[in-house]
Amino acid sequence: MKFLIEMINRSEMMEQHNLESKLKLFGRNKKYTPSTVKLYIAHIYNFLSHFNINKNDLESISINMIIGYIKDIEGKYSINSLNNIISALSFLAMYLERAKWIDEIKTFRKRREKIDLEFLSKSEVVNFLSMIDNLKYKLIFMLMYSIGLKGKEVSRIRLKDVDFKTRKIFIRGNDKKVDRNLNISEKTLSLIYTYIRDNAIVIENEILFRGKFQNQPLSDRSIQKKFNEYIDKAEIKKNISPKALRISYMIHMLEKGICTKVLSKTMGYADIKYVNQYLKYVDNIVLESIV
Repeated sequence: MKFLIEMINRSEMMEQHNLESKLKLFGRNKKYTPSTVKLYIAHIYNFLSHFNINKNDLESISINMIIGYIKDIEGKYSINSLNNIISALSFLAMYLERAKWIDEIKTFRKRREKIDLEFLSKSEVVNFLSMIDNLKYKLIFMLMYSIGLKGKEVSRIRLKDVDFKTRKIFIRGNDKKVDRNLNISEKTLSLIYTYIRDNAIVIENEILFRGKFQNQPLSDRSIQKKFNEYIDKAEIKKNISPKALRISYMIHMLEKGICTKVLSKTMGYADIKYVNQYLKYVDNIVLESIV
């Protein structure tokens, strides 16, 4: 009996692995990122589990089952999470070659309410940075603001990426962003040198801002936690995340009259539209010189 149960469990695991491999291959052929496909597979498995559908019997899935599932869960998730689930089910429909289902599935997508953008003024940035007594996090947040980096971009910086002779730093792009070499100030460069010396970072490929484990990048959660700590210390009463530093940099550069095309390249955007969306936060007097 025990042998039979083990055989059944092994068979189920093989079925799951086979479906997962097929979905991953399908996603790769459709140019989806591995992280997106991984998320979609998790949502698809939840859907299959809900109806107790065998992973080898996907043909039994109907559009009514999908619509019923969405209606059943739509009040239990945030708008963002629900839209991810709907995208996953649309992905499943594509995999099953049920193109007619996709438009019907997508009608259940929700629009997020537009929230007024929260960013920091120049004086708030100065106040925030002055509260940071930890060199590691002072550097992280200085880089996020002074050259408009994302937390993940900062956490991936390696010793070899910093060029002390040319005063440039190499930033690896991710998502829709491209790689770029950015100028850094003498003050920032000096702090980086002090940080490297104090932490005995000597290996070219070594990550500057390590997490808990050797040569593992600092997590977004750790950056968020420290950001909140120093924001509270600076008594800034705004509902913001570390991303606010990057957004503040963009808006302050636009206020200085920096051309949107130049700023797009600095931020690593392939499309200028991502910077253009922040023009509405800039004084109308400045706009004529930057667009």
